Amino acid sequence: MEKVLWIAEKESQLSQGIYSAIPGSTEDQGPGWARRGGQWFIWLDGHAFQQAPPDHYLPDDVPLTAGNKKVWRMSDLPIIPGARAWKLLPDPRKKARIAKLKELLQWCDVVHHLGDSDEEGQCLVDEALEYFQFKKPVRRVLINDYNATKIKESLANIRDNAEPQFTGWRRWGLARSRYDWLLGMNGTRAMTLRGREVGQQGLLPVGSVQTPLLYIARERDRLIEEFKPHAYHVVTVQLHPVEGPDFQARWKPRPDQDGLDEDGRVVDTQVASSIAERVKGRTGSVTQCDISKKSKKPPLPLSMNELQMEGFSRYDYSAQEVMDAAQKLYDTYKVMTYPRTDVRYLSEAHHDEAAAVIAAVLQIRPDLIQIADHIDHTLKSEAFNDAKVRTPTGEPTPHHGIVPSIPEKMVNPAEWTERERNVYDLVIRAYLAQFASDYKYQSTTLQVAIEGESFTATGTTPVQLGWKAIYQEPPPLDGVDLTEDNLPSLTLPALNEGNSVACLSCSLVDQMTTPPPRFDDNMLLDAMKNLHRYVVDPELRKLLKEGEGIGTTSTRAGIIADMKKRELFVSAPKGKKKLMTSAQARNLIDALPMKVKDPAQAGHFKQSLDQVASGALTHTEFMEYAERFVREVVEVAKVAEMEALPPAPGEQIPCPNCSGELQNKGKRTACSQCKFVLWHEAFGKLLGAKDIEALLKKGETRLLQNLVGHEKKTKFSARLSLDRTTGKTKPLFDKPGASTSKAMTTPKEKITLASLNCPRCSAILEPSGKTLECPSCKFKLFSELLGRALNDAELKALLTEGVTEKLSGFVSPKKNGSFSAKLKLNREVWKVEFEFPKKGADGA
Repeated sequence: MEKVLWIAEKESQLSQGIYSAIPGSTEDQGPGWARRGGQWFIWLDGHAFQQAPPDHYLPDDVPLTAGNKKVWRMSDLPIIPGARAWKLLPDPRKKARIAKLKELLQWCDVVHHLGDSDEEGQCLVDEALEYFQFKKPVRRVLINDYNATKIKESLANIRDNAEPQFTGWRRWGLARSRYDWLLGMNGTRAMTLRGREVGQQGLLPVGSVQTPLLYIARERDRLIEEFKPHAYHVVTVQLHPVEGPDFQARWKPRPDQDGLDEDGRVVDTQVASSIAERVKGRTGSVTQCDISKKSKKPPLPLSMNELQMEGFSRYDYSAQEVMDAAQKLYDTYKVMTYPRTDVRYLSEAHHDEAAAVIAAVLQIRPDLIQIADHIDHTLKSEAFNDAKVRTPTGEPTPHHGIVPSIPEKMVNPAEWTERERNVYDLVIRAYLAQFASDYKYQSTTLQVAIEGESFTATGTTPVQLGWKAIYQEPPPLDGVDLTEDNLPSLTLPALNEGNSVACLSCSLVDQMTTPPPRFDDNMLLDAMKNLHRYVVDPELRKLLKEGEGIGTTSTRAGIIADMKKRELFVSAPKGKKKLMTSAQARNLIDALPMKVKDPAQAGHFKQSLDQVASGALTHTEFMEYAERFVREVVEVAKVAEMEALPPAPGEQIPCPNCSGELQNKGKRTACSQCKFVLWHEAFGKLLGAKDIEALLKKGETRLLQNLVGHEKKTKFSARLSLDRTTGKTKPLFDKPGASTSKAMTTPKEKITLASLNCPRCSAILEPSGKTLECPSCKFKLFSELLGRALNDAELKALLTEGVTEKLSGFVSPKKNGSFSAKLKLNREVWKVEFEFPKKGADGA
């Protein structure tokens, strides 16, 4: 009988996967291995071997630090191991497991390689086999679904680990690992040592992915901080047709119009005022009426990148939090396919399983039975395409979009975390949408001429919800659907060319131009995947667009998390989700040569790695180029122009607790000699330099506005007081005897829940931020729409009667002016819509 050793990354791959297809029970077990049915199984829990550190390659006469490490010296750089000198060292924390692996490799006849279906998973097992110079047969097992039937199918299709696809993965991973080591170890040491020469303390890290990403963010920060806003006017008319509801239209300038900026916005106040005066009270006519029927196909199933972006947009989850939840759904609950994929398409064979998968989803989530009428498992979306799940050489790729799988035993989502439930919900809705019809709608565009001026209005009327009924999405902005122009999507009257319209009013709304937005987690993920957008050269941009950016599906989340931890990215002054580069990061990026931080260079290296994988470029050729590049980086670093950073807020003030040295860590000021820590964000407010200094010197700040209590139910104003021992802060209220806890938790306007029942299932609605949510059927109602908060009576009318009275005070996005309308609850899709009554219908 053949003696088989199975090598996996995680124990769950075996206990919750492979064991279901291997007869027998566990006969022997240790910390990281087990025997079952005469076969041995071992799991590595990540990399069991790691690249040797620079100290391994430096001569023994290099002086040692107090920590017994060799000191960093510019004269030792670059550190470049020879082609045959690269060393892998066993992880000392896995000594017993590695010893057992050595024993089992000698015992077995064949290894079954269970690494994940990507470059990282390939290298994780391959490097262990190479370390022990294993020469016996190795077979590759690819598993993307823990369903027992799927596992048996995979075991019936075991492949040779020497196939080009797997050797290509190994070449890619080895080249990337060594290039990252060369650039990271040498670049970081060179820039850090140069920083010390000019008086800058701290580590200045350089990396093949994080450095170009940091450069992109730094340039965005520069644009924002150098941005000079200017005023402009938005000219909007309220029009009244002979028949049909009133509607708004926006002024459209002529091609030769004076008084515009380069983006076509009117900046000349006299021009805007003249238009308003000439058209107000006048009668115009419809010059163009375009009505077209349009449709949108369902979005593709999710890859990890899109899943992470959805998780951040909807729930504020970090990329790593989404990755961890998805991995749990795959590994432990077995309700989802392999998540670390960058592919969004599915094989056509997946469509054959649709009925069974849909049934399993509805069994796990019976609350979704209400959307079953919108699903037809015989429909086949564009996602099912064999050509899209093949490698460039025509081989089937083991990766496909993330979709639900059929668990072997019934699972109870109530036992999952809320994050796991939400991530699962994102995946299943994206999958179910593939079996729904297209979203169909009617798009209407009206052009009106008044006194020689042209005005445009756009409206959208849903005809068939199709896949949108699957998503049941909350509207994207304060509960209101928007057009592509960021205007409320209104139903326009049915007019024909030549029809008359009266201009009831013309409003001028003064606005200021705004800078581009700061980066957040979503934008960082998108920047890594779509690197070409930040490349200037058009030819190179086109070339990079065909690639997959920088980083990998498995590593991008960790890169962002690490950069936050190192405080290269810190919270921006406005917007908790928004990030900006720290002073330390800016000094580093500004000093680095363009060749190191240029996104085009990073993209070029990524493409070179792909060439190594395909065999178009040899490993030796790639490493020779990488070594030349690193030598250039070190030489440039030696003479890089850097400035010593000015002391950060608090650094020149002694510790209030022990008088020791305070160090600014970006998000906090901490003492180097005691446990004093002052966080720079308190009660939802980012503290400025003067407030930090006041706390450290005086123990108290000025009166601060818009502080938020721990329960986040209301905002309040208070001074902050410092605990000089710990660094913790607490609010001080100017009114004597004010209760801290009461002031922080009592809302200004409390919603009376007793009278607010879910219109769908009659359960009691629960408040969550600016929404009321049903814990039973997940109905959601925004309590604030377009800047207008709804009071108890208005909410009750909307929920019980389905419509409110005409309400005023709604503000169009981008400050396009206020408007009035009724709110109506659409009981077909359970969304709130605007209703604009005819003039005079409600006494207006």
